[in-house]
Amino acid sequence: METNSSLSTDSVPSAALLQHLDEYFPKFSPEITKMICKAHGLSTKDERVHALFSIVVEIFLDKLFCSPSSSCIYDVDNRNKKDLKTHLIFSELVEVLKDYDIDTEFVNRFHQPNETGFEQ
Repeated sequence: METNSSLSTDSVPSAALLQHLDEYFPKFSPEITKMICKAHGLSTKDERVHALFSIVVEIFLDKLFCSPSSSCIYDVDNRNKKDLKTHLIFSELVEVLKDYDIDTEFVNRFHQPNETGFEQ
């Protein structure tokens, strides 16, 4: 199912997210997330959606493979965000995914707003 929607200020909680997406160099290729989505019958004309998925995969893999002694984005023991830019993207990611009718349950497992280590 192809959506014609684009990532715009109507569906993004803040303009800062778009700026961070444009500046962010994903460590997990958006081309791979595009292939995964295509395999499940999903596609979009807005490439930034795949950048968002890349960030989700990166966060998931970081959480999966982190050990307490490694310098990961997330501290396994107390879930403190170590990278502010990733924190800013992640804190808005759930809302963006909701606008695209994407189940965010797996994302919510990693996001504990009261345990981020940053002031709200």
